[in-house]
Amino acid sequence: MLGAAVAWSTVRASRIVVWCGLAWWFGLLPLFLPRGKQHAPLFSRREVCEFARLTLPQIASNFSGWLIFELQLVALTNVRGVSTAQVAAGAIWVQCEQARRAAGLGLGLGLGLGLEACRTARLDPRVASTTCR
Repeated sequence: MLGAAVAWSTVRASRIVVWCGLAWWFGLLPLFLPRGKQHAPLFSRREVCEFARLTLPQIASNFSGWLIFELQLVALTNVRGVSTAQVAAGAIWVQCEQARRAAGLGLGLGLGLGLEACRTARLDPRVASTTCR
């Protein structure tokens, strides 16, 4: 598990380093890091506060959901008498449940609603609408 986490982190960090290097090589860093008063700030304080107000609850919800899945895997591996094949089957089950939850949340992403909140969908050639609670 630790090796996978380190590999994932290394890949993400190397992508950031490569993108920063390419931005520097092609002279694009001033677009990302404006200096002086001749440039408007990239984000205003009000925009950052609004972004945080809108996204932090959803991020906290996602992290808590992921924590539950990870705790299930940790609990599964610490049960005595469970074979390696059973642990693998349990891990596959947990990953399928995680994918199902992510797909359910993704279907309502544009509306801010999850799949479980939608009851019916009426598709009309002229108008597509969804009835949700």
